[in-house]
Amino acid sequence: IMSGTIAPITEFSPLPATTEERDYTLNCFKKSANELISRGIKCHPLPKGSKACHTPGYYELASKDPKVIAQWVKQNPAANCAAICELDNLVVLDFDNLALINSLPQPLPSTFIVRTRTGAHVYLRPTDATRAIGNSSATRLITPIIPATETTPKIPAVVEHLFDFQCDRKYVVGPHSIHPTGIRYTIYDDSEIISCPEWLSTWVR
Repeated sequence: IMSGTIAPITEFSPLPATTEERDYTLNCFKKSANELISRGIKCHPLPKGSKACHTPGYYELASKDPKVIAQWVKQNPAANCAAICELDNLVVLDFDNLALINSLPQPLPSTFIVRTRTGAHVYLRPTDATRAIGNSSATRLITPIIPATETTPKIPAVVEHLFDFQCDRKYVVGPHSIHPTGIRYTIYDDSEIISCPEWLSTWVR
């Protein structure tokens, strides 16, 4: 866990969940939810070891009420936890590519950051600029489509997904949850969540 000016994020590797921690999923949802609601973030259960939420109306059902959290813990203590992004409360810059983080025009300032299987979730408070951007994502063309010839089939383009900007009525998997591969979503920087810097909003746009 880092605080202050963060080091290059490639210096940190996510930790696989141990057998004890897989059984620790007996407390996985509780640990994640408590971390999130302590930061004023609504949450909602996800299936154990899953990233997908199939609950209709999960956004409206999401809560930061400790009584509701306690009920969910009783119902499914092994659940993963979704951190809910709201237009006026939380945006998350969801990086799939760590190299992209370290090539930003400025170093990321200290804020709450969770390491994922291949990237990182950067938690930020919304601003007028982030609300103007809304939900967005970015990809990069690696190789273009190669048309078919008389002897070879068409080869589709190869596209790399770079990031998602989760701004409104979206979610990311919360800290302490377990990825389907067994990797633990681990806190990298436990700083307070800061407002999205203007330069970062410009870069996302």
